[in-house]
Amino acid sequence: MGPLATADFYRRLVERTPAAGDQGHLPVVMWADPGVPDRTAALLGKGPSPVPALVEGARWLQRAGVSCIAVPCNTAHAYVQGGGASAAARGLHRGAG
Repeated sequence: MGPLATADFYRRLVERTPAAGDQGHLPVVMWADPGVPDRTAALLGKGPSPVPALVEGARWLQRAGVSCIAVPCNTAHAYVQGGGASAAARGLHRGAG
């Protein structure tokens, strides 16, 4: 799901973190699943919903112990912000604010 967007986000996060060395950076967990159905196709009614995969991703992140989530994939926001990705994803999204 948006591997270049994720890579760009992580690069920016690292570059903007005021760390003197590796140990000064933020601990990060990434969930990148290229098997998530195409978000744009789903929005246009031409493909399956990505919501089940997004929900599973949110649950995976919760099990990993994350306290906040960033979603660099623009089209995934239509599902996370729209409330379609269940309480699991919405709870993580609220934690990011």
